[in-house]
Amino acid sequence: MVRTAHGVEQQPTAMKSNSSQMVLVDSDAFIAWLVEDDLLHKEAVGVLKTLQETKQVTVTTNLVVAETATVLSNRVGQDQARAFL
Repeated sequence: MVRTAHGVEQQPTAMKSNSSQMVLVDSDAFIAWLVEDDLLHKEAVGVLKTLQETKQVTVTTNLVVAETATVLSNRVGQDQARAFL
């Protein structure tokens, strides 16, 4: 199960190995990937590894970057937020 930004749990959709498909990475995914004590850390690491192995094109937005940095700063400190940026 994957928890969305709104707290809704849903089954992850199957990923195709089509490299022309783009995947938007949101702040929840970045936080789970970067914060080792996050409840979804292991799942995020696995999903991002799968995206890399299947050569998926990942994209994000400047607003996602800003939100991620803010959350990192509040949860784990400004050093990790700066490292993310």
